[in-house]
Amino acid sequence: MMFRILENPKSQLWRDFDRVNEALTRSLVQNTVEIPVNVYLREEGAQLVALVPGLEEKDLEISVIENQVTFIAKRPEIELLADTKTVLKEISFGEATRTIHLPFRVDSEKVKATVSKGLLQVQAPKRLEDRPRKIEISAE
Repeated sequence: MMFRILENPKSQLWRDFDRVNEALTRSLVQNTVEIPVNVYLREEGAQLVALVPGLEEKDLEISVIENQVTFIAKRPEIELLADTKTVLKEISFGEATRTIHLPFRVDSEKVKATVSKGLLQVQAPKRLEDRPRKIEISAE
């Protein structure tokens, strides 16, 4: 009898399992705010582009230590009316932190950041002592 239930993918047992699995997965992922980032390397440093839709300068923080650039994004919870019932929740709220490790030390005094239309762009230049130097060659 039990094997017949397990063999039939349309049985109530499988539907219940799928429903519980989906609810559990959604509850684990639901409170996670993500900061997707692209990193582009150049000879003089790096350009980091983070996707931060709906956030403004006041919601973002950037810090630099040696070769690490850390993004902190704070997405405030929206206010709902008292009698509101949530039917679907895919937008995450709260604080997220993302640290990117670059292959060089960053000159933190010269880092520049701008945010526009949901994109945070950070220019992270290499320290002068880490940049390639052209060596003059003289004849003897």
